Amino acid sequence: MKKKRFMKKASLLAVSFALLTSSVAFGHSGRTDSSGGHRDNKNVSGLGYYHYHCGGKPAHLHPNGRCPYSGSSTPSTSGGSNATSPVKISAKVPNTSVKIDGVNINTANAKYPPLLFKDITYIPITFDIVYYLDINYNWTDASNLKFSRTIGLKNTKQFKHMFTDGSSWSGMSAYVTKVNKGIIVNNLWVNNTYPIINYKNINYIPLTYDFVTNLGLSYTWDPVNGFNLISK
Repeated sequence: MKKKRFMKKASLLAVSFALLTSSVAFGHSGRTDSSGGHRDNKNVSGLGYYHYHCGGKPAHLHPNGRCPYSGSSTPSTSGGSNATSPVKISAKVPNTSVKIDGVNINTANAKYPPLLFKDITYIPITFDIVYYLDINYNWTDASNLKFSRTIGLKNTKQFKHMFTDGSSWSGMSAYVTKVNKGIIVNNLWVNNTYPIINYKNINYIPLTYDFVTNLGLSYTWDPVNGFNLISK
């Protein structure tokens, strides 16, 4: 009798554990965006406020811009890399602040610091930036990288810089590659004089007047206070 009770309790515990681990692994499914992920504002999954369900897989993140369930060397994430030219070209970390709504991302511990290329400020397409600015980013087109954002959308959130486990300093050299794709922002072609570039397997966008204004954003810049991208 005792043995039967023990076996029954063991079975119930096993079922409970399976349900618990299934819940943690999958989080909540919800609808996914064009990147294969979705927001999780209550952090039900335990993975933060944004995670992926690529191909119906369990909730997961894309460390270093790469999907852990993808057998391809091409990452599938907002901020992931695309086919790039093998030729390395020189860029550098700006000597001034680069801010998003007043929050500086050009810090000593930035893993993906802003870059200066051809005298234009570039920022990484990491999911903290994409999520905060409400930018939809489609990298799956064979010929073009597509960006879209609702014009007139005013941001009420507070930006939080997430990738702060690196090392960077003003004027630091960085070798990047050009991404050989066209650029479409809110269905408008953007001059490719300042291409998307790739650094540490993360794509970077140029903060030119056309790119910024086509997204419905604005900016300020001066040599003392640096660059400030504005969404509010």
